[in-house]
Amino acid sequence: MGKYAEISTYRHANQLPLAGEADALVVNGCEVTITREDTGKQLYKNAFATDFEVTDTTLEAIVRDGRAR
Repeated sequence: MGKYAEISTYRHANQLPLAGEADALVVNGCEVTITREDTGKQLYKNAFATDFEVTDTTLEAIVRDGRAR
């Protein structure tokens, strides 16, 4: 059995309301999906809510830290 490559796919958005009300708390969120490159099988998927601003620059660090908790 050899090693295989993984593909990490990220999505993020800022200022998302947690509920439908006008005064709902807003958060920033991101999601990661990890799949095997050779089979396309999903290995991991999770989403995180944070008060940190999520940008293309901070996204991977926020996901990494969220997975470490």
